[in-house]
Amino acid sequence: MFDWLDRQIKIISPKIIVTLGRFSMAKFIPGVTISQIHGISRYYQLPTMNYQLIIFPMYHPAAALRGTTMMNAFKEDFVKLKNLLAPQPKIEDNAPSQTSLF
Repeated sequence: MFDWLDRQIKIISPKIIVTLGRFSMAKFIPGVTISQIHGISRYYQLPTMNYQLIIFPMYHPAAALRGTTMMNAFKEDFVKLKNLLAPQPKIEDNAPSQTSLF
């Protein structure tokens, strides 16, 4: 059913996929509701790929227009997504370096 989508994902090789709404979310995370898991990233491995990618489910933008509660949740999810995409600080090696005789 989604073979064409799997092939496109394999070609593009994204690190993260943001699903908008329950239908796109169900392709990667079946059996749950969008209200349970929106804004929570999780790793996913496509059967046709050799690496994991991150799925980040969000409400569909049209749902955010229905009311203040949905709009606030939508905005909070964007903040979480921004933090997820932000470069992680490098861990510096504080081990003492060996001095050279030369």
